[in-house]
Amino acid sequence: MAEPWETTVTAFAMTRTGRRWLMVRHERLGVTSWELPGGHVERGETLEEAAARETAEETGVAIEVGRVVATCVHEWHERRRRKLVCFFVATAASSAVPRVPANEPHVLEAAWVDPFTLDTVSPYIMRR
Repeated sequence: MAEPWETTVTAFAMTRTGRRWLMVRHERLGVTSWELPGGHVERGETLEEAAARETAEETGVAIEVGRVVATCVHEWHERRRRKLVCFFVATAASSAVPRVPANEPHVLEAAWVDPFTLDTVSPYIMRR
């Protein structure tokens, strides 16, 4: 009998104000990139609750989560692992200024970012 699959679930928030998106600049495994805030869904938590919690933890901004707009599944057959990734539309619940949390060592910056100012060759590098 085959080994069972391990499945994890993550939820991310797409929060916008005008042309700016609430984003975090992460460093993982030597790579720095701008990303939407989000992360793993905890036991007993809804997808929407996870997106709101992770956004607040990573940016200090409370949000109201709306509808799901996209999902994708990553599978690693050789390891029998898969990850379900869910993206939600969200709105800021306050005018709080994004901040870098002390307990998130991989978050280098949290900000409202215009994604059209990201370099077109490397989408993770900000143009000056």
